[in-house]
Amino acid sequence: MPARYFRNRLPDYVPGTPVAVDVPHTLQTFSAVLREVLGASSRKPSVYTGAVGVAYALWHCARHVQQLAPAATEADLLGSAERYARAALEGIASQPPDHYGWSLLAGHAGVYATAALVFDAAAAAAERHGRGSAAEGLRVEREQCVQHYAALSSLAASSACQEDEVLYGRSGYLLGCLLLDRHLSAGSLRVTGDAMQMVVQAVIASGRRLAGRLRDRSTFPTPLFYMWPPGPDASPYLGAAHGLMGRRQAAAAPGCPSPLWFQWHGKPYLGAAHGMTGILFALLQLPEAVAAIPGAQADVEAALRYVLTLECDAEGLPGQGGHYPTQMGPWRDREPLVHWCHGATGAVFLFCQAAASLGPQAGAPYLAAAQRAGQSVWERGLLKKGPGCCHGVSGSVYALLRLHKATGDARWLHRALQFAAFMEGREFIEGARTPDHPLSLFEGGAARLCLLADLAGGPQSAAFPMFEVEF
Repeated sequence: MPARYFRNRLPDYVPGTPVAVDVPHTLQTFSAVLREVLGASSRKPSVYTGAVGVAYALWHCARHVQQLAPAATEADLLGSAERYARAALEGIASQPPDHYGWSLLAGHAGVYATAALVFDAAAAAAERHGRGSAAEGLRVEREQCVQHYAALSSLAASSACQEDEVLYGRSGYLLGCLLLDRHLSAGSLRVTGDAMQMVVQAVIASGRRLAGRLRDRSTFPTPLFYMWPPGPDASPYLGAAHGLMGRRQAAAAPGCPSPLWFQWHGKPYLGAAHGMTGILFALLQLPEAVAAIPGAQADVEAALRYVLTLECDAEGLPGQGGHYPTQMGPWRDREPLVHWCHGATGAVFLFCQAAASLGPQAGAPYLAAAQRAGQSVWERGLLKKGPGCCHGVSGSVYALLRLHKATGDARWLHRALQFAAFMEGREFIEGARTPDHPLSLFEGGAARLCLLADLAGGPQSAAFPMFEVEF
């Protein structure tokens, strides 16, 4: 039995078979999961594992309130979302924003963005029900949250921020800007284009700077370079046992195969949470900001092509096997992960976005790569780490739903529904691990709540929470 995932024994799609969501059953399951999630602690403020992640999930569900009736009402969903959002705002009130304050998933930015979305939706609901004074107060709070979010752009673009990735860094901040721009009511404040441009410029400059260092012979003055042990934890040893002194065969100098290169905590991660996959996913959705930087569009497209060259099989060997290593560079994982944070699941979102951004001809290789990655998700995406979206089954379902939206192929919807149903079965309930934060958005039940609401509301409107901004 594999250690990281359940063996997939689910029936695959039979061409020509109708595929549809069982809405009554989905609503029944949604009601049960909602009761569990509303018991989540409000002590920790973050999106990833804390109170504001639950607030986001409830706001996400409220978008489908008509389809969720009678399992949930708008008043209940938004009222509870307000409660969690206010708890998170209180939680960050005494915390300085200069330590990951710009982080969408782990810092102040995620709290302000989610609270703005919640207050905006609550204000609209209050207005519809004739509570004009309450609506006005909520709009004032919304604007304050947007102002606080926008103010973090200067930190995100500065040297105080050393991270470019999604979870802790600039790319997550940019996705938050897009989320607010797409979903706040007309007339609300937005993060200005100049502020977003400043952050995009910082991402591109950072990627170019590190790529340049790796190409610089003063950084790597030898034409031969070796790392040990094999894999992502390799180090450049010198000695006879593990290093250059004991080598007989030549190896290529490390160089840099991409015009953009990124690291997190000193490691060149590839995945959607900490690496190039998530960074490019964000940049592709800001084409005007990228185009305003000379040569940046070419650099982004070259970096995309480089990511495509890292595709490997389930044993980490190069080839079109639909898997991706944890890190960029010459090393390979012995068994690549199939998570949103690391591996094929996150690659699905990047390549679907690349196909949409680059158009039918230039995007065709990326759509094909997305489907190969989707096949890996189908084979190894029944993860044992729980129902979350980061490294759990809900993340796998969202990748399959993204492929259904990108291709229109019913096979991907069938597979997504099979995975969603698997979380109700005895094998998953008894065999899955209990996450550290079992009701949270990125590790636990709040992710599944979003998923069930998206299925009830219509799979075409499904969106990976706090990552996909168009839904």
